[in-house]
Amino acid sequence: GWKVFVDDNHNGQWDFGEKLLASADANTEIRIVGNQRVANHLSFIGTGESRNANGTSGGSFQAGTLTVCATEDGPGYEMVLARSGRLRMRAIPMAQC
Repeated sequence: GWKVFVDDNHNGQWDFGEKLLASADANTEIRIVGNQRVANHLSFIGTGESRNANGTSGGSFQAGTLTVCATEDGPGYEMVLARSGRLRMRAIPMAQC
């Protein structure tokens, strides 16, 4: 599943008392895998730029790659998060899933 929330203490985790903006249960039909920099969370500041949630409001920029594939056979997508907060997406063959 996933949650979108205001991370008041900049720790990358939803804590009691932080405003929850949206959430959804896990989808068992897709698998999303992130490399080390985006394996657990994506974090953005007000300008839309990505920031690594490290317990401070500054934080270093966050960039990384997410691979999104169907749990059954089929092609997928590779999504690369840039420093600017933009995602670049490309289709990938089933063999790379």
